[in-house]
Amino acid sequence: MAGKRRSAVKELIRVQEKAAASRADSLKGRLEREVSDLRKKEDELTQLSLTEDHIFFLQNCQDTSVHPQPDVSSDSNIHLQTNFDFVTTAISDLKKKMEHLRKAVDEMSETIQVDTEPKTRDEFCLYSCHLRLDPNTAFENLLLSEGNSTVTWVKKAQKYPYHPDRFTKYDQVLCSEGLSGVCYFEVVWRGPRVELAMCYKAAELEENGFGYSDQSWCISLSSSGCNFWHRGIKTKVSSSCSSIIGVYLNHSTGTLSFHSVSDSGEMTLLHRVQTTFSQPLYPGFMVSRGGSLRILLPK
Repeated sequence: MAGKRRSAVKELIRVQEKAAASRADSLKGRLEREVSDLRKKEDELTQLSLTEDHIFFLQNCQDTSVHPQPDVSSDSNIHLQTNFDFVTTAISDLKKKMEHLRKAVDEMSETIQVDTEPKTRDEFCLYSCHLRLDPNTAFENLLLSEGNSTVTWVKKAQKYPYHPDRFTKYDQVLCSEGLSGVCYFEVVWRGPRVELAMCYKAAELEENGFGYSDQSWCISLSSSGCNFWHRGIKTKVSSSCSSIIGVYLNHSTGTLSFHSVSDSGEMTLLHRVQTTFSQPLYPGFMVSRGGSLRILLPK
């Protein structure tokens, strides 16, 4: 009888040993998988912090969740041996490294300045905006047509009604809409000379010519060449440019750029401005005798 009891006790001990060993193997597997996952995340954060591709950086700069400590409450009867210590130590060290990398990534995302300007015409056209000329600003020799999308210099003065916003000194006209955010538009021009400007509305209505104040930026286009004007200072840009000009604005980053667009859609940078804009920018145009300009519809 006593022998049977001893055998039963021994069998019970063997069963408990197997169960304990199984739980230990399961816990070890979970811990090793967690270490592997944390190491992968550490490598990802390390590579992200070293990348020079700023666009890729911002697109992938997301918080990486930290795995919680494994729930070992159900294994409270298992006393891990010393060979398990490397697992928990590795987890602790990796989490500290990940926290450090995440802080570095956060600091970089706050301070980095990213040039996100498009490169191709298709990319620029993603930001196309709908513009119309403002008849209340048109100089008397400028005829607006095609739903106020085209302006043509005409010899006969138009009988525009009085309006305080109307240009009376220069052959200029503004668009109705002030632009902020990210915008792109194109115009097609012809004639001896036209000017394409971006400006603060109030400043230009003081009868300054485009590009002669510190609050307007102007590209002057003619058959003899292309020049950029700002604060009354002329900058030679190009000896020639196409009949289609594209204008890109990223108001928040202070980026304004003018591009020559070929018939095949190739973009050539004419001039780029990097500054700080404090107000919406109004597109404005000067059309000289014999010239015309048309705002192209967004694609």
